[in-house]
Amino acid sequence: MIAYLDRKRATCRPKTVSTIATRLKHFGEFLPGIYPDLDSVAALDRCKHIEPYLTSMIDAVNTKNGESITVADRPRRVLVLMGFLTDIAEWDWPEAPPRKPLFRDDIPKAPAKHCPATCPSISTGASPRSSPSPRQ
Repeated sequence: MIAYLDRKRATCRPKTVSTIATRLKHFGEFLPGIYPDLDSVAALDRCKHIEPYLTSMIDAVNTKNGESITVADRPRRVLVLMGFLTDIAEWDWPEAPPRKPLFRDDIPKAPAKHCPATCPSISTGASPRSSPSPRQ
């Protein structure tokens, strides 16, 4: 992963590289806890390594404040990992896994936003067009 970050330094701002490093660090720290014998990213297996990592993010803790990571941080971590794996595959690095281990559907979805008080009620079937205008 260090070589990847060095390569990204050539095309990204320092803050971007730092953010990528932080998000990849979580994956890099997760793997040895489950598979200490994994010696290369090329040996990544979706079922053994990726899926448990995705599941672990539900209970992941922010190392800065000791609280659960935010719902918004989960997709960010997955997107950076996906970018890393995609980049090294496209660059034909020997460390790239032979098969694509992450997919678009692996990106955690944001929870549905609550309808504000001014939004028509879903239960009544009202729509913005059928609601009376305050000018009427």
